[in-house]
Amino acid sequence: MLGLAQLFIYSMMQNTRSSEITGAVFLARQKIDDLRIMTNDELLTLSSPIEETLNPNLDGVADFRRITTLQVNGLRWDVRVLIFPGQFQNESAGTLLANPGRYKIRADIKTVITR
Repeated sequence: MLGLAQLFIYSMMQNTRSSEITGAVFLARQKIDDLRIMTNDELLTLSSPIEETLNPNLDGVADFRRITTLQVNGLRWDVRVLIFPGQFQNESAGTLLANPGRYKIRADIKTVITR
């Protein structure tokens, strides 16, 4: 019975983590979609990194921290969106970007936007 209880608890923890990762990937893709509809001039006005605290379930607690980096490279923009748990909202963006794995990163998506 004890082994079954441990397996059940482990399963619940993995389900929670999976749910967090799914939500984080959605939030990263959402940011990329928002950037894709912007004009080149609008993209040029953005300062990198873009830092956001996110509360998708509107419960008053920061669930995620989204950091987006943009780098123009000729006619293309290199975009990277990282999603961290909300508990790291007080860490500097530079610290998080330097070693994302240390801060329980939930999503790290890179893409290119061309104009």
